[in-house]
Amino acid sequence: MKNNIFKRTLTTLYEKFAKNDNTARLIIVASTGCMILASIANLIGISIDRKTSKEEKLFLLPQEAADGVLNIGLYYFCSEAMRKAAVKAVDSGKVIFKDVAKNSPEFVKGREGVALVASIIGSIVSSNIITPIIRNAIGAKARSKMLKETGKKAPETPDYIVRPMPKVPNAPSVQHLNTTPLRIDRVPSGLRV
Repeated sequence: MKNNIFKRTLTTLYEKFAKNDNTARLIIVASTGCMILASIANLIGISIDRKTSKEEKLFLLPQEAADGVLNIGLYYFCSEAMRKAAVKAVDSGKVIFKDVAKNSPEFVKGREGVALVASIIGSIVSSNIITPIIRNAIGAKARSKMLKETGKKAPETPDYIVRPMPKVPNAPSVQHLNTTPLRIDRVPSGLRV
């Protein structure tokens, strides 16, 4: 039974993507599916963890679910938008392949290669730039709301000073680099601005 489902899934993927030279779309769909499974596994892991208190679970589960939805949604929509824009640019002639007739097998492969690169760029931008910015903004709002509801104050964030470490005479690990390593010190509370 399980083998039959697996074979049908592979056949469907082949018919829909590989047979039609649609590699970029296959990668987007497969990656989105993997991200969904990873998010579900993360939620299950949190919910069955015995070391995590119920109060922490009440906070972590919705946070991780929202984080998963945000990650998956932004990944899919950014990657797909970049893929579609790349295909449109190739089809409209803004990206041209020299000495390749339009709709020839080489043209289709070239268009698919451009779409693949564009979708990878879209995934990098969404995962490493857009998602963290939005996640941090949402997290800050949720944290301030939670602090207001509980009546607690946010823990004080310490300030730090970065200064050179004192030179140690004849220290081989520092001398050969010809640099001064840095140390981070906590600012005394009376010196804060």
